[in-house]
Amino acid sequence: APESLHASFAAALPEAMWVPMPETPTGNLSLEGRALVAEKLARATALLAGPGLGTERESHLLVTEILKDFSGPAILDADALRPEVVRAIPSPERLVLTPHAGEFSRLAGDEASAGPRAYSAARGGPTVVLKGPNTRAASPHREVVNLSGGPLLARGGSGDLLAGVIGSLAARPAFAEHLFAASALGVLWHGRA
Repeated sequence: APESLHASFAAALPEAMWVPMPETPTGNLSLEGRALVAEKLARATALLAGPGLGTERESHLLVTEILKDFSGPAILDADALRPEVVRAIPSPERLVLTPHAGEFSRLAGDEASAGPRAYSAARGGPTVVLKGPNTRAASPHREVVNLSGGPLLARGGSGDLLAGVIGSLAARPAFAEHLFAASALGVLWHGRA
C-alpha cells in the first residue's frame, strides 16, 4: 500500500500483511519500491496486479519490472491491463488477463472484434477472461462461456473480486500450470456466488 495509506489500511484490516511502499507525489506506487517487492517475490506463488493501481505511468513501469522478475503465474486486472505492460512480459503463457469489453478494446486494438481466443493465440498464449453478461475464458486452443452470474456482477469491485479468486487458485500448485482451468473455475465460482 502507498506509505501514506499504510496505517489506515492496517487498522481497517489488521489480519492482512501490509507493506508500506514508496509513492509518487500524486500518491501512486513508485518505481522506487521495486526492490521491496522483489524481496517478497521469493515467497510468492502467484501475483495479482491492477486493482487500485491507478493510471500513472510510473506505477505501470513498476508492474512491468516486477513481472520481469517474477516467473510464476500473474493475473493482470483493471489498471494493469495496458498494452505496454502485457507486451513487455517475456512469457505471456503465464498470464491471466481479466478485461471487461472496454479494457479488452484497449489491449487488442483493431483486433478486438476477433475475440479473446484469437487475441490469446496472437499474443503467445495468455489466458483471457473477458468479463461481460456471459464471461468468456479463452486460451489459444479453447474457450468456455460462463452462464452463471447476473447484473450484480457489473458493479465496481466485482471484477477485482474475480481477479482475486483466480489469483488464489493460480497460487495453488495444482493450478500453477493450468491457468485456463483456474480461470474457468474462478469465473464459475464468482458467477455462482
